[in-house]
Amino acid sequence: MLNLTKGPVLKNILLFSLPIFVGDFLQQLYVIADSIIVGRLLGPDALATVGFASPVYALVTSVFLGVSIGFSILLAHLKGAGKSEAYAKVIASLICTMAVMTLITIVISVFFTDFILIKSGTPKEILIKSSGYLKTLLFGIAANFALLSIGAVLRAFGDTKTPLVISISGSLVNIALDFIFIRYAKSGIQGAAIATVLAQCAASLATLCVSLRLYKVRLSIVTELRPSFSFVKQAVSYGMPLALQYIFLAGGTLILVRIASPLGITVMGAFTVIGRLESFIALPFLSISSGLTTFTAQNHGASLSARVKEGRTKTLVFITLLTIIALSLFMVFAQGIAGIFTKDSELIFLTKEYLFITCPFLLLNTIMVTLHGSMNGLGKTKVPLFCTIISYIIVRLPASYLLRDIFGIEGLMWAVVIGWAAGFIFTATIQSFYSFKKDYSKRI
Repeated sequence: MLNLTKGPVLKNILLFSLPIFVGDFLQQLYVIADSIIVGRLLGPDALATVGFASPVYALVTSVFLGVSIGFSILLAHLKGAGKSEAYAKVIASLICTMAVMTLITIVISVFFTDFILIKSGTPKEILIKSSGYLKTLLFGIAANFALLSIGAVLRAFGDTKTPLVISISGSLVNIALDFIFIRYAKSGIQGAAIATVLAQCAASLATLCVSLRLYKVRLSIVTELRPSFSFVKQAVSYGMPLALQYIFLAGGTLILVRIASPLGITVMGAFTVIGRLESFIALPFLSISSGLTTFTAQNHGASLSARVKEGRTKTLVFITLLTIIALSLFMVFAQGIAGIFTKDSELIFLTKEYLFITCPFLLLNTIMVTLHGSMNGLGKTKVPLFCTIISYIIVRLPASYLLRDIFGIEGLMWAVVIGWAAGFIFTATIQSFYSFKKDYSKRI
């Protein structure tokens, strides 16, 4: 396990972030491979089906993702402070919290799936397929939540290699099963969902077994774990703002789907590809931000404030250089990147146009994401939440609606840039306020 309170600052952050990036990269590679397989073997209608169902699934997982990160921050604080005796109670609290939330979410999601899809503007001709695809994913959601929980614990303790190995295996299994169910079993879009569920079940079980063996944990110890309400309360206080942030993002995406749907199924297919590409572009920066969160949390727990500031500053410099390289590559190879996803000429054109419009402004988003990572590690998780509300809900969604009627799908692309700008301005302002407040308090 990596101790982030000692050693070279930037090197430690990058070493910790690298397995996260590789694991998330492979996960996104699966998502992209899934889009390629679905788009090329099943066509634009199938891509649109995934496009309508995926935001709903993301909405369901948002709460769990936020709460698991909340527990991870709490564990990292305790590790930095050297309070190892509290680990067992925190982990027990995480298990109980996730178990209760899983049961509630599955029941609510299954009964309201069709209603949500209809309200998000899913066309009648693909409603049945979208519903079947989504419900299949929801039935296997417990495995996804188990994977999130175990990964949160391991990352809090500085272990990002174990989740990486499992992620590689799970992604490869997922891609293989996609081919089997879609191409050979002729299961259609439903086959893609079945492949995802089976791969998640295998990955969660493998992660648990490897973790127990690697850290020599007795399986019977589960019966000895005692949850603590105070730890649940503290972790939820960290995680719920993040959960709400993800909910707003997922809910906002549903609204974006509703806004884009009148433009037609072909445009929705492009919208799906663009959404996946947007996630892929953000991947290295989100991974480094996650690494910065754990670094900040451990050093904050150890009361090493100078090291926290040094980590944030050096990460921002590195992120700036990485962004310039990334946006240059994406713009130079835009045509080739667009052609990976589909053979449809219109989809290729729209995807390429998205890259040309958004990439020049990518630095606004990457700096914002990096600052969010630092704030999350300090426990100031409400700042990213308010940033999401302002940039995504208050700014991007209305801009998307207004610009759609004027510029069509290009208007939706420019709304992305406008949202990034709003988020950057808000986050930079808050960061400047915190820095000024701290410096001022030192002077007096």
